[in-house]
Amino acid sequence: MTRPPVANLPAEEALIGAMLYSGRPIELAQDANLQPGDFHNHNLAAIYTAILDCAAKGPVDPLVVSTHLKATGNPIANGAGEYVALIGLTERCPAVSNAKAYVEQVKRAAVLRGIATAGEEIAALAYDQPGDAATDDLLAAATTKLDAVRRDDAAGGFVTMESAIAATWDELHRRHDAGTTLLGLSTGFAVVDDLLGGLRSDQLIIVAARPAMGKTALALNIVRHNTMQDGKTVAFFNLEMSAGDLAGRLLSDLAAIPNRRMQSVAPRSSDFEPITTAVTKWGNSARRRLFIDDTPSMTPTLMRTRCRRLQRELAKEGRSLDLVVVDYLQLLGLGRRAENRQNEVGAVSRELKLLARELRVPVVALCQLSRGLESRDDKRPRLSDLRDSGEIEQNADKVLFLHRPEVYDRDNESLRGRALVVVAKNRNGAVGEEELRFVPEFVRFEDAVPSVALRGRLAG
Repeated sequence: MTRPPVANLPAEEALIGAMLYSGRPIELAQDANLQPGDFHNHNLAAIYTAILDCAAKGPVDPLVVSTHLKATGNPIANGAGEYVALIGLTERCPAVSNAKAYVEQVKRAAVLRGIATAGEEIAALAYDQPGDAATDDLLAAATTKLDAVRRDDAAGGFVTMESAIAATWDELHRRHDAGTTLLGLSTGFAVVDDLLGGLRSDQLIIVAARPAMGKTALALNIVRHNTMQDGKTVAFFNLEMSAGDLAGRLLSDLAAIPNRRMQSVAPRSSDFEPITTAVTKWGNSARRRLFIDDTPSMTPTLMRTRCRRLQRELAKEGRSLDLVVVDYLQLLGLGRRAENRQNEVGAVSRELKLLARELRVPVVALCQLSRGLESRDDKRPRLSDLRDSGEIEQNADKVLFLHRPEVYDRDNESLRGRALVVVAKNRNGAVGEEELRFVPEFVRFEDAVPSVALRGRLAG
């Protein structure tokens, strides 16, 4: 049995009537990004379009709109013109002061129609798909159709410079009152924060290195600081290891027990007391602050869906999602066929940037560097070493390289535990480098007193 489309004709008529009576409802509709396609009634959609055209030139009333419809030669102009003149839509508006509610009701009905249409198209995907269609491709296509409904419903547009200045003024006062120079979340490392200015909302931050340099360890340090010390909520997409492995690393760090005993050999009886203390410490300071998704075949589309769902759940508790971490970028797929690997990685990085903008949170994405740097005498990473796609550099707001020279010179005791964080790109900020200390037993990084000798050696 076919169901009739979702529609709210009384709200559509009341809204058009309000617009024909007063200019304020027109502003409300435009502010809400109301589109002609949001009207189910085609005549009312034509009238709405005419109202917007007329409002751009001057005051609006039924006669002005009716004349405009006939003059534009719209296929339904005559009928719509009669609709305005004869039915008297202004009389169908109970109260002009309720125009905002009418806008919301029309938008809601449009979203429900979009969901219904997407549902029908998704059902068609399931029933009419080719026999060799990949399940992940079908899921991605289905999610994309629902995402299109959300994006069509999203408001946007210009803001005045005065509004932007006011927001900046408020932010400056907030930082002054809080006694912080950070524009975003802290990394947990004072020297890196001084250089970066913080992990800002809306930004894509790339942390890149060769394997075994400690990318995941650095990300975990950032997560630990934000969850346990700053009370932030983090979504961690871990494509390289399981949630259990990640938990083992975190407990190793908190309990100060060598990671190898947590991961590969039987723990000692004496380990359980510090582990219990670590678990209690985590529960007291960061309970339900870190959400881990270790789905191996993750895509940006699925990631967006799960982040939005998490945002909705957190909002019910009066909380927000503050940070997204991805480990690591090249393990993400698009969920659809790409022309080549370079295009796919470039598209993934663009999707991650859009994710940061849509969620209004910083997205920290770990990234593998090309092995080509290991054939050079100078092993310090460069932007050109970003593997598979130059678009990663283009889409990123900040690019950090993690470099531990001891990996290439194991016999040099002076390099033991030394790590360099190189900020190679920093939109609206400075580039440079700072030194950290790596503690391999617990797979963690710490602030370190910069070594002038080391920095000179590495620079050479």
